[in-house]
Amino acid sequence: LMQGGLPRQAETNIQQAQMASRGLDKSRLKEQRTDLLSQANSRTQTQQRTQPVKVEKKVDIKTIDSVMLSYFGRYMASRNLKFRLDIPQTLSYEIISEGITKLKKQFPKVNILNQRNTTFLLQEINWIKDCLYREEEEYQEADRKGMIKRGSEGKPQRLQKNSDTRKAIFELMRFYDSKIQNQGLICFGDMRFMALEQIKKEANLKYTHIVIDESQDLTRSQLLFLREVYCGKEYSSIGFIADTAQNIYPQSWLGTGHS
Repeated sequence: LMQGGLPRQAETNIQQAQMASRGLDKSRLKEQRTDLLSQANSRTQTQQRTQPVKVEKKVDIKTIDSVMLSYFGRYMASRNLKFRLDIPQTLSYEIISEGITKLKKQFPKVNILNQRNTTFLLQEINWIKDCLYREEEEYQEADRKGMIKRGSEGKPQRLQKNSDTRKAIFELMRFYDSKIQNQGLICFGDMRFMALEQIKKEANLKYTHIVIDESQDLTRSQLLFLREVYCGKEYSSIGFIADTAQNIYPQSWLGTGHS
């Protein structure tokens, strides 16, 4: 060793060695940082694959009757009722035929009580139910185009208001109801009425925006149900897509000119 410290060359070598050491440390730190980031990304990707992403459901695509059925179920549960909707068509016609025979004795002058009119009479009963006419007086005063053809001309015949004809049809509906309910059955018209009664008491889910396709086929009960399920905010909207030329259901409300 020499007085005054290390020789200049030795100091230079030491400085270079220290710088190399620091550079090596920085390199190692950089490698460690890269490894940590890689491991973190790997864990995140694994979590994304194994944990489902929660996405809020904002759109429902349903038929109106499927929504009404849920409220119909609640209506029955709250009253301890048990009805089935699967009424065989053959059974419906058998009951209508039996009712015609029975009521013809009570209304001998009502020509519509004829076995040839079973299809129309069943359709008329379904129309009464979907219009929510629960009392005979309501049906007697309702505007209604009949589907019976008059003679060979084939022209539609209106069912006269406040007539024995309408009274006989309403009595036939009561007979039909008692028969099917005794067998634990119920028709869609009564199901919709019960669903409407239930949603007025508890509307669990309301929609801010509603678009209805094929709305020319909606019945009065379905339209009133839509009003109950509609949110009705200032920014809400409801749209009806309809083609009255395609109206094929006799129970239709809008399709028969009602508003």
